[in-house]
Amino acid sequence: MACTQRIQSSPADPAQPYVYGHTSQGFLDLVAKIDQLEACEGRPLELWVAEEENGWPLPWYRRHALGHNRYTHDSLAFGPGNPDVVAVSSTWFVDAAQALMATHRHQLFPLRPTIDLHVFFRETLQGMPPEEPAQLRPAD
Repeated sequence: MACTQRIQSSPADPAQPYVYGHTSQGFLDLVAKIDQLEACEGRPLELWVAEEENGWPLPWYRRHALGHNRYTHDSLAFGPGNPDVVAVSSTWFVDAAQALMATHRHQLFPLRPTIDLHVFFRETLQGMPPEEPAQLRPAD
């Protein structure tokens, strides 16, 4: 327990170079959302992941959909024919957002402490909840 508490409070501490911060519940929520959308669609979703080193849990959780996933440690060429789901690191967020915001909805999922995945879901997928209107904030 003490080890877990120390890792979660300082996950990138050089004094603990070989300690792994376990995958967060937020990441498992991403996997559940993809599974739910696949059930609504009645087919495996096409998923692309562009992430330097932290997107690796997705291949394990997506092993049932081999052939429908593309993983790379480089940026992807976004354009016509983009897949149902795209997950990228912060490094490629701007490129992905520019290419996908017209057809996909963005959501941020925590992978581990201090590490997030930017995920874009095709808006036309069955089971996508209606987009919530932006909340207006009163002027200070």
